[in-house]
Amino acid sequence: MSKHYALKLGVLLDSDVENKVKKIADKYFKLSNKDIVITSGTRTTQSQASAMYGKTSGGDKLTVYKDQTSAKEILSVYEAGKTLNKKLFQL
Repeated sequence: MSKHYALKLGVLLDSDVENKVKKIADKYFKLSNKDIVITSGTRTTQSQASAMYGKTSGGDKLTVYKDQTSAKEILSVYEAGKTLNKKLFQL
């Protein structure tokens, strides 16, 4: 039986997540006759911070995160950093 998913170059999944992805991909294939591509996976703390920075710098409000209390705190720190950076460059 072939795999019905592919991992984008550099994407890592831990074994529990990969097992869940396999089940989802198999069900999706049965319904659509198409494979899926996983574009993001298990992240280190640094790679998660980088992804969140990319989202916030692009204007995202981090609404996709389940823990909205933490997401709002992270967004607040990001906004404070932007404000501080602007003040430093005005000196």
